Amino acid sequence: MNRIKIIVVGFLLVTFAACKPKCEVKGISVSELLMTNAEERNIDYCGILSLASSNDKSAIKQISLLEFENAVGYDHGIVLVELIEKIGENNFIVGIKKLTIGERNRVKSYLEVGIEYGETDGEHDLKKRFPKLFDVLTFPY
Repeated sequence: MNRIKIIVVGFLLVTFAACKPKCEVKGISVSELLMTNAEERNIDYCGILSLASSNDKSAIKQISLLEFENAVGYDHGIVLVELIEKIGENNFIVGIKKLTIGERNRVKSYLEVGIEYGETDGEHDLKKRFPKLFDVLTFPY
C-alpha cells in the first residue's frame, strides 16, 4: 500500500511541475528555472520583460540589472540576447546608456554567456553580434 501511495504522490508532483505555466513574451521564452528563481525573490520577471519588449526604457534597464547566479544567470543572459534581437540593438542601448562601469560589465557578462549558450546563428562573439552595444559596454562614455 505504501508503494502505491509513493507512486501516486510522485505522479502528482511530476504532473504539477509539468503543468506549471511557463512565461513567453513576444516569442521570448523564459525557462522554468529562471521563473522559479525570480518568483522566489518576488520579481515579476515576465512583467518586466513584457514592458522591456515594448521598448520601455526603464524596464530595459531594470531587466538588464537583475542579478542571478549560476545556471539562472545563463538563462537570464539568453533572455537578454533574445530581447535585443526583438527590440533592436539601438533601443537596448538607449535603455542602458546611463549604467555605471560595474553595471555595464555585469550586462556584458550576461550577454556573453547568453550568446554562448543560447540558440544563435552560429556567431558566438559579442563584438561581432552586437558591435554598437559592445562599444557602449566596453568603452567609457
